[in-house]
Amino acid sequence: MRQLKREVKIGNVTIGGKNPIAVQTMLNVPVEDIEGNVAQAKRCEAAGCQILRVTCPSPADAKCIEAVKNAVNIPIVADIHFDYKAALACADVGVDKIRINPGNIGDDDRVKAVVDACQRKNIPIRIGVWKSISLPNMAPPPRKPWWRAHCTMCACWKNSISTTSSFPSRTPMCPA
Repeated sequence: MRQLKREVKIGNVTIGGKNPIAVQTMLNVPVEDIEGNVAQAKRCEAAGCQILRVTCPSPADAKCIEAVKNAVNIPIVADIHFDYKAALACADVGVDKIRINPGNIGDDDRVKAVVDACQRKNIPIRIGVWKSISLPNMAPPPRKPWWRAHCTMCACWKNSISTTSSFPSRTPMCPA
């Protein structure tokens, strides 16, 4: 049975609540190949994709996010790993949502910078977690089921950052 969750607006698509489940996918073309990413994004949109995730490993790669966003009429999610400045660059080019992994983005000041940038532009953040992330002052998660305890601990830790950043409830931070 489907659980009702808080609604989150991502560009022109609203997820959660009683909204239909949105079809989403992630581009798999190397980020340096902007034309290839744009072409694949157009094919995904034509096939019915409603939300598109694009990796952005560095601030310079935000130009790929911008090109894809300008080429399609579906929301673009920037998938950020390791470099918080990539998230800041994506916010600057108008991405619709940012996915960060707090365990590999750096210290609290870096996460807070991303939260603040997203707050200014009303960009929702999805906190992605996986088993091998490491957060300060966090005990290793239990072996089974690792993801429940880990997601809860991670969400609580990051919630303290979002609270200190006065992240408005209209711009949700979505753990998991």
